[in-house]
Amino acid sequence: MKFQNRRLASLAAVTLVASLALTACGGDDSSSANGDGGSGGGDGTTVTFIPKNLGNAYFDTSNAGGKKAVEEFGGSYEEVGPAEGSPDGQVTYINTATQQGRDALVISANDPDALCDAIGEARDADIKVVTYDADTNPDCRDLFINQ
Repeated sequence: MKFQNRRLASLAAVTLVASLALTACGGDDSSSANGDGGSGGGDGTTVTFIPKNLGNAYFDTSNAGGKKAVEEFGGSYEEVGPAEGSPDGQVTYINTATQQGRDALVISANDPDALCDAIGEARDADIKVVTYDADTNPDCRDLFINQ
């Protein structure tokens, strides 16, 4: 069990690092417009984790590692998702995160194709999308992290 928890924490950390690397490569100059001078270091980076469903011990563990990593670089962590695992439930949360202008989404997809339209809108809004645990169609995301 201890080994599995370590693997889950490692997965979350790798997922987060990948999402941050992608966010940093986005070329968004909004940090300069906000007056922080583009100081870097991830300050103000907003990351939303969307597991298949909330209340699942696997996602509780992996997302706890993600939360810790986001806090370490000074970003803003959020975990949202449906109570029951369904693509329709995840689409709602992806759309909300897009409207909120989050910087990165980290998603364990309930369906490889059903999330693509919502993810496409997020990517069109310069939101970086990383999938983990369960992938989408590769054209629908920026990066997949497989355990």
